[in-house]
Amino acid sequence: MSFSEKVKRELISVLPPARHCRIAEMAALICGGGFFKDNNFTFRNDKTIAKEKFTAILQKDFDDEFNEKVIKATKSSFADDGLPICCIPKILITSSCCKRAFLRGAFLCAGSVNEPGCGNHLEIYSRSESYAEEIKSLFIDLELDLYPKTMQRKNRIVVYFKDGEQVSAVLGALSAFGAMLCFESKRVESNVNNQINRKVNFQNANMEKTINAAMEQTHYILKIERAVGLEVLPKHLEETARLRLAHPEYSLQEIGRALEVPAGKSSVNHRLKQIKAISEKY
Repeated sequence: MSFSEKVKRELISVLPPARHCRIAEMAALICGGGFFKDNNFTFRNDKTIAKEKFTAILQKDFDDEFNEKVIKATKSSFADDGLPICCIPKILITSSCCKRAFLRGAFLCAGSVNEPGCGNHLEIYSRSESYAEEIKSLFIDLELDLYPKTMQRKNRIVVYFKDGEQVSAVLGALSAFGAMLCFESKRVESNVNNQINRKVNFQNANMEKTINAAMEQTHYILKIERAVGLEVLPKHLEETARLRLAHPEYSLQEIGRALEVPAGKSSVNHRLKQIKAISEKY
């Protein structure tokens, strides 16, 4: 089972405590889950989850007669070809809780979310540009700092989120709290792994830089030793040169700490530059 399916299975079990929220979610299931043909509403074959949630709400507190009235009332949201147009019934989504319920129904019908750790992406698609814009506006109206974007994909308009924090916030807004915790856990794990990798890469780069510098310094110190011996150097330079030869793996800070009179990184670097200048005479 994909992560999207797990999220939707979790959302099926969410029945809003308020009747007006259940009506709002039912309206979204009708708008995004099927089509009208010969005055009859039918869920599309790929909308079995939406149909399941629709049935659960009906069994909660509606009878068949009311079901028929709701569908007829919502039919104004559909074009002559039976497909939904822009019309989200505004009277059903005046409060924040109803907007969340409607978005939950919209996600059940036409939403998907990537597996945690496989790139942050959550989307709801529509075949109506105006309907997609209204879905986008509903997310913004929640005042959760959600900023969805839209794009065209073949004959569909997609409302989507790419930011990990926003994807997590959307899952929470839809009441998919189990999925949100799973997503956050993987996101934190991924961030920690990325930080570790960056640190290791940084340390490896520094180590490589230290080794290359040590090889160069060893080269010109040995040049002096073979030519005239290190004894000709001033005592502080001789001590530094011998430490470098004895410990090629040391950083400048470590050489400085190992000196008889400890010195800082810049002081050690200055000494090595002096040694290099002397080596150029030989």
